[in-house]
Amino acid sequence: QSADVVAAADRLYDELTAFPKATVAACHGAVVGGGAEIAVACDLRVGGSNLRMRFPGAELGVPVGPARLVTLCGLATAKYLLLTSRNVSADEALRMGLIHRVAPAAATEEAAVGLAAEVAAHPPEAAARLKAMLHAWDGVVERSAEEGRGQVEWQRSGPGLPYRDG
Repeated sequence: QSADVVAAADRLYDELTAFPKATVAACHGAVVGGGAEIAVACDLRVGGSNLRMRFPGAELGVPVGPARLVTLCGLATAKYLLLTSRNVSADEALRMGLIHRVAPAAATEEAAVGLAAEVAAHPPEAAARLKAMLHAWDGVVERSAEEGRGQVEWQRSGPGLPYRDG
């Protein structure tokens, strides 16, 4: 059953990454683990000034994160984030390329909706085509799917995550 939970989460990340329209994440407060994975699966991200983003896979012993992080912030920064499992602030996340804008904490969602409106003001076919071209060039959809298959296999045959019903 735990492999089914991991597979469902991986499908969510993959579907969000491959979604044909632009996606925008509002990153407010603690954005950790699965929440951070969802955020980086989006095309654009706005961070609240109170952001604490963290990828705790190494600390938890979970092989997760590199498929999308390398694209966003480069190999060296992805290694730093994944291997240290440390929190990064909004300003650090902005410098690292994890988010595109910093907004006051109370206005994070409003700023994300504003960014989405900027994108939506352009012809939708052009935005969708540009996103498809960028993903084809980058290969993030395929890397994300490969990472997901590896996570499910790790859950089924490796140490896996503990899982309890209810």
